[in-house]
Amino acid sequence: MQHNDVVLKEMFQNAVRAITELGGSPVVRWLNVDMAQVKALRPDLVGELRAGGLFHLELMTKNEPLAPARMLEYNVTIQIGYKQVPDQVLLYVGYEPVRMADRIETPHLTFQFRLVDARDLDGEALLESPELGDNILAVLGRLRNERAAVREILERIGKCTPVDREKSLTALMTMAGLRRLAGVVEEETKRMPLHIDILENEVLGREYRKGLALGMEQGLEKGLEKGLEKGLEKGREEGERQALIRLVEMRFGPIPAAQSQRFASMRIADVDQALARIFHCTTLDDLLR
Repeated sequence: MQHNDVVLKEMFQNAVRAITELGGSPVVRWLNVDMAQVKALRPDLVGELRAGGLFHLELMTKNEPLAPARMLEYNVTIQIGYKQVPDQVLLYVGYEPVRMADRIETPHLTFQFRLVDARDLDGEALLESPELGDNILAVLGRLRNERAAVREILERIGKCTPVDREKSLTALMTMAGLRRLAGVVEEETKRMPLHIDILENEVLGREYRKGLALGMEQGLEKGLEKGLEKGLEKGREEGERQALIRLVEMRFGPIPAAQSQRFASMRIADVDQALARIFHCTTLDDLLR
């Protein structure tokens, strides 16, 4: 949950349309809400609305039976810290149906907050937003065609700078994971000419490392007969080839038999060049030219 929580908070801080839908107004400034000095409390997001007042957004990926009590605790703490009563929304982004209460009612206390299931967010409206943060959050909401939406988001990510591209792709994978759409993102990423850092990316880096490890093992077995130094070199070269093959199959599908031998015997310089070009090419033929 900790990784999801960090990514979710960062996305919502930069999602103007989503926040406007939830809070009724854009947030003009997010506040530092580390309340450890009060009672080890840290609300997810608290901001000042352009329309006036404080907005508290709490994010949950699981049904928490004590969520109403926690929201009450946050409400009181924020009032004490900022001398204002916050407008509170608990946004549930989990996969299972929401089963939490949105209030506390006792003979002497009535407390209520807004409980929103992210599935009720208008995903199509978030896709239309000029903010990439809104676009990525769209996968949590209502969508006519989830695969088409993922494809559209990936196209926008592809126009970002390399640094923002990596960050946004990781965020999209996190959001997609909450909707069990990570496989769709991986499939659509194969078809997109995205230039990303293979080793750093969570999805493609995993495939690269698997291929590299397999190739090193095979190469060392063959090369050790000729001495340790040559064995290590042979292992590295074979690892690079296997890593390239795994990425090619992930991006373009199974390699035809006619081209399989070409990859198996490819010089290491050509392997390095292919690894650098793989996300610029749209077909296997383009890569092999």
